[in-house]
Amino acid sequence: MKIYLLCLFAFLLENTFCQTYYRLDATNDGATINLTCPIANTRFADDGSNSTHYSNGVDRSITFCAPAGKLLKFDFGCGSNLTIERIHTSDTLFIYNGNSTSSPLLYAVTGNASNSNRLPYFKESSSFVFLSSGNCITFRLKADASNNDDGWDACVTCVDPNSCNNNEPATDLFGGAP
Repeated sequence: MKIYLLCLFAFLLENTFCQTYYRLDATNDGATINLTCPIANTRFADDGSNSTHYSNGVDRSITFCAPAGKLLKFDFGCGSNLTIERIHTSDTLFIYNGNSTSSPLLYAVTGNASNSNRLPYFKESSSFVFLSSGNCITFRLKADASNNDDGWDACVTCVDPNSCNNNEPATDLFGGAP
């Protein structure tokens, strides 16, 4: 019975607390994170903790790469700050389609003052899933020196591209396709 309880406790501990966080902070600035699939318990977040805002006056980037033939899925609605995914209107989160900030820009995300700085496509719900169109995606946060906000917390997983008769997989960047 003791061994059973010990195994159960270890399982719960690992699945509850043993998460890998990649924060867009000074340590990871400019880093390329090569992920292996399947990905479990992996998160991408701003440099603040779950209860603080991201830093002022930063210009940082991080690249995530999956193995060849795989895509990356970022679920911005799974985090602990589920209802406060926000970037200040004076700051921008750039999303690039590739392994650097020289790759094609997919989107530049800023807060929306009329929507409490919630990210534009989060609207009043924080359910936002982003699927890369290739195996690498780069994020860059450029924050001014005086304003910040709650930031983000996203779950990262690896997925197989859908087969589309040898066409590249379509990316529904912000879940707006019918």
